[in-house]
Amino acid sequence: MGLTRGMKRPIEILFKRLSSPVNCGNAYPASNYSHPINGFGIFFTQKYSSEVSASEQMNLIKQLRERTSAPIKEVKSALVACNWDIEAAQKDLRKRGVVLASKKSSRTAAEGLLALAQNQNKAVIFELNCETDFVARNDIFQYLALSLAKSALMLEGSKQASVAVPVRPECLEDLKINFDHPKLTGEKTVQNAITEVAAMMGENVKLGGGFAISAPSYGVVSTYLHTSPKPGRIAGLLSLEVEDKDVSLDAVQRVGSELANACSSCKAIIPDPKKMFPLMH
Repeated sequence: MGLTRGMKRPIEILFKRLSSPVNCGNAYPASNYSHPINGFGIFFTQKYSSEVSASEQMNLIKQLRERTSAPIKEVKSALVACNWDIEAAQKDLRKRGVVLASKKSSRTAAEGLLALAQNQNKAVIFELNCETDFVARNDIFQYLALSLAKSALMLEGSKQASVAVPVRPECLEDLKINFDHPKLTGEKTVQNAITEVAAMMGENVKLGGGFAISAPSYGVVSTYLHTSPKPGRIAGLLSLEVEDKDVSLDAVQRVGSELANACSSCKAIIPDPKKMFPLMH
């Protein structure tokens, strides 16, 4: 009984402190133990309002990673900075990516792919460069390369000629394309799309040159691309003109395809490409 009387007063004080409202506007130094209950109340409230479970964090990281293909380290950093708001984190990643891409734009991009687009009257081959073969095999990079080739095919500026005509990168940079890829969607200029993909890949990505060739008045344009229909590293492009109008163009096309394949495996005989195609250099 004596022990109960001795404990009664401290318990009443503790109860009053626990039941009193916590003033979250005041800060208490960690070394100040004069108001231990108030300090505990503030800490508990702040932690509860921003707490995200470990499983939910992993799920958000996975979702944002799938949306953007950004490195996991950057994905987590953006989510933490945005208090685990996935929409805000995605916008933050996009801003970071533009800065990152501009910093890497001076690095050598010696790898890449050739993308081919063709219709009955014309064919275009275009090059997209990156730093490593790993990025060149990435689905987004290949999708971008093929989209650029298809857009170059639609350009009206190139002359209708049965010889290869250079297509300069500047012709495409400001061209708007409507992209339809899970990680690259909406209407963007070619340059903005390249910057966005560079941010996703964490490498310098740049637009190379290309060539366009048209079929003669009666003839065919034939192509070969290693790994076609996907972008590849070796390509052949030629046109065949037929003098006899009675000859089937389907048969000529089959011959042309075989010749394009053979040409792609031959050693180049151009002594100086800069003299042959001065506009490309």
